[in-house]
Amino acid sequence: MIMLSMLLTACGQRHASPVEGDAEIQAKLAGTWLMEKTNIDGEHRDVVTIAADGSYLAEMTTVKSNETRRDSESGTILFRGGVLTDTTTSHSDTNARLPFVERTRIVRLDDRELVLQPEEQPNGEGTFRRQS
Repeated sequence: MIMLSMLLTACGQRHASPVEGDAEIQAKLAGTWLMEKTNIDGEHRDVVTIAADGSYLAEMTTVKSNETRRDSESGTILFRGGVLTDTTTSHSDTNARLPFVERTRIVRLDDRELVLQPEEQPNGEGTFRRQS
């Protein structure tokens, strides 16, 4: 359901530096990020725009067979103390339980890629590529 939990592994060049402060990492998160993947559930395309204050808007599209599903959500993404916390406060699915909070670890963050590992999926990393 949550955009950060629908991620795949990809390669990259640089890990987020452990000496970087929360504010520096939070600033690097601002921008538009794209995640595309194909799995048993279909083809997925998520576009997430994160503002400097951590607010975000995500547009998710899933295509399976001849059916296309579009969802959107918004909330806040904040990096504090080594943990990225995604708090979803609105969702296009009127049955979604809100707020929904998910915590992830940043595996890698550079000018082109953001690789995340959700706490509840220790074997699943996912990659977003910067669009702007």
